[in-house]
Amino acid sequence: IQFSQQGDRIATLGQDGYVRVWDNAGNHLAEYEGYQMALSETGDEIVIVSRENNIPQVKRVDDLDGLLKRGCDWLRPYLEIHPHALDNQICDSAP
Repeated sequence: IQFSQQGDRIATLGQDGYVRVWDNAGNHLAEYEGYQMALSETGDEIVIVSRENNIPQVKRVDDLDGLLKRGCDWLRPYLEIHPHALDNQICDSAP
């Protein structure tokens, strides 16, 4: 078990070969296949080593607000060109 420096993220390494990241309210934020891990001090990133290739990979750990923000940031140029392509209300209210 590893905790972020602020104590708001917890990473666990299960005997089933999966790394899981939780927030301090018990919400499941992420799950990765791996046998070693290192959670960043802020809890925003985690390094996972998988048995498949044995190469450490840095993964971003976001809550729902973070995922919405990143998705809308990625879509914003498209939505500016095609304003009626999607319901923009989701991105208009994203953090």
